[in-house]
Amino acid sequence: MSHIAPRTRAYKPSIWNYDFIQSLKIDDNTLQDKVYKDELKFVEEKVKHMIDYEDDDINILTTLEFIDDIQGLGLGYHFEEGITRALDKLLNNIHGQGTNQSLHLTALSFRLLRQHGFEVSNDVFGRFTGGNGSLKAWICKDIKGLLSMYEASYFAFEGKNLLDESLAFSIIYLKNHSGANATKGLAEQVSDALELPLHHRMQRLEARRYIEAYSKKPDANQVLLEIAKRDFNRVQCNAHSKGIFKKYQGNKFVPLIYAIFGKRESNKELGVVDKSGCSSNTIDDVYDVYGTLDELELFTSAVERWDIKAIQILPGYMKLCFLALYNTVNEMVYDTLKEQGEYVLPYVIKLNKDAASASPFTKEFVKAAINLARISQCIYQYGDGHGAPDTRAKNGILSVITDPI
Repeated sequence: MSHIAPRTRAYKPSIWNYDFIQSLKIDDNTLQDKVYKDELKFVEEKVKHMIDYEDDDINILTTLEFIDDIQGLGLGYHFEEGITRALDKLLNNIHGQGTNQSLHLTALSFRLLRQHGFEVSNDVFGRFTGGNGSLKAWICKDIKGLLSMYEASYFAFEGKNLLDESLAFSIIYLKNHSGANATKGLAEQVSDALELPLHHRMQRLEARRYIEAYSKKPDANQVLLEIAKRDFNRVQCNAHSKGIFKKYQGNKFVPLIYAIFGKRESNKELGVVDKSGCSSNTIDDVYDVYGTLDELELFTSAVERWDIKAIQILPGYMKLCFLALYNTVNEMVYDTLKEQGEYVLPYVIKLNKDAASASPFTKEFVKAAINLARISQCIYQYGDGHGAPDTRAKNGILSVITDPI
């Protein structure tokens, strides 16, 4: 193989430098906020009441939209048991639901069920297809239903199916929807969704955006909105009180990890994040700067095969990189096998399906893996947010980790 000099690149200094991380401070009064605790109890009771819906389309839709709002506002982790119970009830009744059920209700049910690990067939969309198996023409006029179907389509499994057609169909008509057929609020939802679907969004960034959008809704539940704001600020304070950003200041991915998870991650989980982030930093440089096309094809093939013998055909600097990645991932697999008795390596490429089927992974593992995959989308959505983050990237992260609502 002929030697080709590696590319060079002048990286900007990291925006997450030592002095900046040390300067991050936030008012922690909300940690002792009794009003917050009282309001949370009130919302918990309301959620429990709404879980006990009657089995008709109106009550089911109201409940599912309420659950969707709770999740969007970043409050879902408080009500996981109640949400699971409601969705389990929905699944048990799904085959008995009427043929007049709206596209919006069908798609919203499907998305929430798959998101929470329930097995539900895409056959539920069959009533919206014609004799040739294609979607019925009138659907293009149902903008709210199209939007819900668009979001649901991202929970498809591998292989050609109706949801692939649904995604292509909904994108075309949502892009060309008439302003006369959509309210201002719905038009904004469509614009946001086409920019980035819910399934690809980072949880805390989405919570911040959703809180602001929800506050503009004329029918917004003000108690729910207020508790969402307080909870957002409280979780933010919690991260600072534990010194997460200062402890892992050498890893520029940690602010992004927090922006994804946004809950109280343990030191062990953050340690895994730290290792993963360092590996990602190195691999990013290999692909972006050092590797030639031929070398990168060899490296990609070695990773896909996951065979330690493949290291023999790699150039010297790639041997070290591949071995570090190989050992890091296998260490995580070993820990999972030792602690949970499951060998998870063969399943890591099927996580979208494992999120909604009986798999050897815990729900927490699957959720974490899917969330980690969202990092790339966030980092590179508007440019190189890793090697050369701009003001937009920095402000987005700061809105989550330091700027309270």
